[in-house]
Amino acid sequence: TLMRKQLSVNHGKCKYLIVGPKKFRENTLKELEKEPMIMGGLVIKHAGSEKYLGDWVNELGCKQSIDDTIKERMRKLTSKTNDIIMLADAPMMGADGTSMAAIKLYEATVVPALLFNSESWIGITEAQTNELQGFQDKFLRKLMHLPTSTPKARLHWDGGMELMKWRIARQELFFLRKLMLKDDNNICKRAVINETLIGTEGLGHECKALTDTIGLPNIVHNQVSKGDITNAILEHSSAGTK
Repeated sequence: TLMRKQLSVNHGKCKYLIVGPKKFRENTLKELEKEPMIMGGLVIKHAGSEKYLGDWVNELGCKQSIDDTIKERMRKLTSKTNDIIMLADAPMMGADGTSMAAIKLYEATVVPALLFNSESWIGITEAQTNELQGFQDKFLRKLMHLPTSTPKARLHWDGGMELMKWRIARQELFFLRKLMLKDDNNICKRAVINETLIGTEGLGHECKALTDTIGLPNIVHNQVSKGDITNAILEHSSAGTK
């Protein structure tokens, strides 16, 4: 097939993951030691996790995949946040007497990269959300030269930045809203509807819990505008910083 399509195998990027129970993965690896997986005449190697479309996919499941993605993105973006803080310390950047220039830079460059594709992080845990929030809080403390003992409530109020849990919530609701506007034969839309019918805890379940919390109707069965979502999220995000 590769030869017919005039393609070749990128040996450095072609890996396989084994998804399933621990015993199944161990048995499969033993079988592959005897009969390796071969593509294009080259042996394909096993990997515990691999980057795919911007996210890290781990064979241990969604939770570990989200964890790997968050950690790797924070590692890469740490230097960018430090650069923003260094720029903010320049006299010309503080002409208005506030830190808004640095915060706007963070919002424009760091947040989109950090939360890219976060609407697909189904089952994200409170610990993972807190890790993301801690990354943002650390930026604010360094920007304003505050000690680590600064109360989080005061930090969030003075910084005026939206909490990470509400940033992710908005992206999930926006994505589901867009999905439900598709044709009824759209496979993703049908998957969400089937999920709600059989009670699977996926995107539809998480968004239902979110809309119940912020006082909006279920987006799966009701048309909700982006403005309504934004206003509801803003209200709860503001309440969380008080």
